[in-house]
Amino acid sequence: IRNYQGFYPDGLQNNYRYRMLAYQEWRELFNAGKLNDKQSQFFRPRPAEQLFDLSVDPHEVNDLSGEPQFKKNLLELRSKLKHQLVKMNDLSLYPESYMIENALGDPLAFGRSRNEEIKSLVEIADLALLPFENVKTQIKKFLKNGSVWEKYWACMVCSQFGKKAKTISPILKLLVKDNNLMVRMRAIEALALVVGENPMPGLIEISNKSGSRIEVLLTMNSIAFFRDHHGFELKPGAFSVSVPKGEFYRRLEYFNDQ
Repeated sequence: IRNYQGFYPDGLQNNYRYRMLAYQEWRELFNAGKLNDKQSQFFRPRPAEQLFDLSVDPHEVNDLSGEPQFKKNLLELRSKLKHQLVKMNDLSLYPESYMIENALGDPLAFGRSRNEEIKSLVEIADLALLPFENVKTQIKKFLKNGSVWEKYWACMVCSQFGKKAKTISPILKLLVKDNNLMVRMRAIEALALVVGENPMPGLIEISNKSGSRIEVLLTMNSIAFFRDHHGFELKPGAFSVSVPKGEFYRRLEYFNDQ
């Protein structure tokens, strides 16, 4: 399993999911500290990569990615996945908002025209699979001089490394006012996860400024993550979203109910 946003837990708020009593109880037990390690995995960050032996572990709770005897299997599957992403021109390397605006008319043609860029983005995303000290120079290069989406992915790699990427925080601070709101959002996320800087003011500003309902939803996902899983305060009445109604209203309902 390749977790491109492993810093988000699987248990991130989903309104439909948490209407179910079993999910409500699961989260309540986790918050009360009453779950064991395996039961708690759903609510915790995930590594960038995981490996499971489904023949003996069908529920995928025993991660083997760090076991030396499985390294050959891990590298083989990693290589196959990377090859497939580039071969199919996987458009999920772009934010959903950008993809909807630019690719939906003819996604196959869009992907073919961006093959080299997608290949580059896969390479940057996969820096998260290597030791930080081995890749920090490359990350800095992309944050400083990369294209819009190279900066975007370099920020997410920093988020995946978390506190290990502390030395890069001065460069991340330069991106929190980037012209591209999605780059700005990922830089704000990274600073919060790397050095604990409060992400709420910047994320709320993006939510209120963006003209894209999808961008607003993506940003509110991040707000839910930092409020629910990192304890950052979300002040009532902070939002003044100007775009037409979209799925982000479910997030607003959730924020207002808490």
